[in-house]
This record gives sequence, structure tokens and C-alpha cells, in this order.
Amino acid sequence: RKDEFASMDLKHEREFQCGIAAMRAVAAYKF
Repeated sequence: RKDEFASMDLKHEREFQCGIAAMRAVAAYKF
């Protein structure tokens, strides 16, 4: 059960980093 949450957190963290990268790319494109 703990491992389940750990893998979930890892997935969310990866999505979060991808989101930040996407926002940076959009910001760089806009400005």
C-alpha cells in the first residue's frame, strides 16, 4: 500500500515537472 502511494507521487512529480517545462516553453515562446 505504501509502495502504491510512492509510485503515485513519482508519477505526479513527473507530470508536475513536465508541466513546468511546458509552461517555461510557452513563456519563452511568448516573450
